[in-house]
Amino acid sequence: MKKLEAYKEILKSIEKCAAKVELDYSIGNSFTSTLKGYIEQEEVFEKFQIVVPSHYVGNNGWYRLNNFVAIGLFGDKYKRTIGWSDDGSQPEDEWLYVLSFSTGGYLFGEHYPKDLFTRFFKELKQYAPKYSDTANNTLYFTEGIAAQVHNDFPGILQRYKELAIEEHKAAKIEALREQLKTLEGK
Repeated sequence: MKKLEAYKEILKSIEKCAAKVELDYSIGNSFTSTLKGYIEQEEVFEKFQIVVPSHYVGNNGWYRLNNFVAIGLFGDKYKRTIGWSDDGSQPEDEWLYVLSFSTGGYLFGEHYPKDLFTRFFKELKQYAPKYSDTANNTLYFTEGIAAQVHNDFPGILQRYKELAIEEHKAAKIEALREQLKTLEGK
């Protein structure tokens, strides 16, 4: 039995009992509301084909998986829109998988490798997000592609982190060589 099936069965049992007797508030309302939240969470993650960690607890309509990834319900009525959509379009009543990098190039170090970040973001854009907010370094994917992006993202991020280290090291070496030339009077 999946968690989703178990949650639905528990909810059905509580509702059946609540129809026969007035339950305490904590069971009748609070627990029922919590269960409905778990059911929504499981349905959303199932729709996006993403496995939810067993310790994860989200909020209705917004599920943050880590510093860069969230799944949320977008549209005016949820007060959740795209800040600066590249093409001006906005989702309406739509679940989206969101990759967002608020610090831009600082993601890869204090030396702010802007060009590296641009390459990283461009590679993620190749997954064809439905919406893009390039000004705010955010991409929005639909359920059809989200699982692939979600599965590939950790490897892509790690590869660029390693590139950032190597590029920074090479730049430091070059700067030290130039400093040495200056000191030697060459």
